Amino acid sequence: MSLKFEGKYDEGICSAGSKCDPAEYGIKVTAIQAEPNNCALEDELNLVITYESAENIGNAVWSVQYMVDSVQKRHIVKLGTVEERVSAGVNTFVFHVDKIDVSGVKPSRLANVGLLSATLSTNEGNEVITINIVVQVTKDILVEGKMSDEGHGVPTFIRTIFNPLE
Repeated sequence: MSLKFEGKYDEGICSAGSKCDPAEYGIKVTAIQAEPNNCALEDELNLVITYESAENIGNAVWSVQYMVDSVQKRHIVKLGTVEERVSAGVNTFVFHVDKIDVSGVKPSRLANVGLLSATLSTNEGNEVITINIVVQVTKDILVEGKMSDEGHGVPTFIRTIFNPLE
């Protein structure tokens, strides 16, 4: 799986003297951890991203979301935001959510490829980088929190997170 780093900018929203082109920040992602893996889609999520910044960005905001994109409809589940100070050099972003709430998405649309995204933006709202991580979701059977070889138990959706750096 490939990692997609995106930076989007609109010259119309940048103020005089502010940076709009994400390449100007010199962000390089060096490690990504997303856990647990091969578990129920709704389980907790721990995301750790280590990255280097060529610039002192200062106060910034990370936004994390999960997207289910089907032929019929696109569902975006906002997982949360974290405010942090980004300094020149090595930085680590740590995110935790107790549960991924996909209750608003029809089960028939969940067994698909999803996209976990983490977007870093400046306090002024300029997007610095978006890190997209592919999540394959399959329907399976869980018995007491573990996959069943016999097929007996509660049907659930299992997520497999593909680390784009591996």
